[in-house]
Amino acid sequence: MYTISVQMFVQFMHRNDLIICAFRVNMCTAGRKITKTEENTMTRFEREISGSLGAFWKKNAEEEVRKAVAQADAQATVDADGAVRWNSNGRYLMDDFCEKLEY
Repeated sequence: MYTISVQMFVQFMHRNDLIICAFRVNMCTAGRKITKTEENTMTRFEREISGSLGAFWKKNAEEEVRKAVAQADAQATVDADGAVRWNSNGRYLMDDFCEKLEY
């Protein structure tokens, strides 16, 4: 991520988005200590499927995996280069959807 000054950022923003976007830049560029632990590096879905969020979320994640696999089998194809696309519009599958197919 690039760090730019708020003034530079504001010059490119539309008048209506000025306050919201300037606030977001300030949040993203503020210096803060980030600790790397296993919980921080795992996605929400990974925590659900591993069971660290409880039995309810683990069961829910397993059901999402079954639905995602069934949907991909019926509505998606794999290109020669290994990319997975939807048959309906030709777009690539989103990362979070592909994450469910890995399980």
